[in-house]
Amino acid sequence: SVREMMDKMRILLQELDTAATETTDKEEKEKAEEMHRGFKDQLTACQRQFRAANLNQMNQLERLSHKELMSGADLRQRTKAGGNREALVSQHSNITNNLKSISRQLASTVERSSLTVSSLEGSSK
Repeated sequence: SVREMMDKMRILLQELDTAATETTDKEEKEKAEEMHRGFKDQLTACQRQFRAANLNQMNQLERLSHKELMSGADLRQRTKAGGNREALVSQHSNITNNLKSISRQLASTVERSSLTVSSLEGSSK
């Protein structure tokens, strides 16, 4: 999942930070610290985007549900019509699919960053 990948990225960032702290070569230390800052900023940006996307989708679901409840139609009419319910279920499904797509994109970004940090960590030792 995206959260697991972000946790893995945090661990790798910590390892890169440790490697930067433990190295005795000043030039490599500066390079590792710079990479650490860059990847940390990238992870922070991914987390921010993920949270924003989740909030946007949750707000959209709430607005749709609220609109449906406040539409003025009584409960019996809504259950008899069925079309409104099906449309609402379809909208919820579309939103869920959009969230899944965003999650996959973020997971891909985190995975690429994780591989890069692993590679850099290996080359800095």
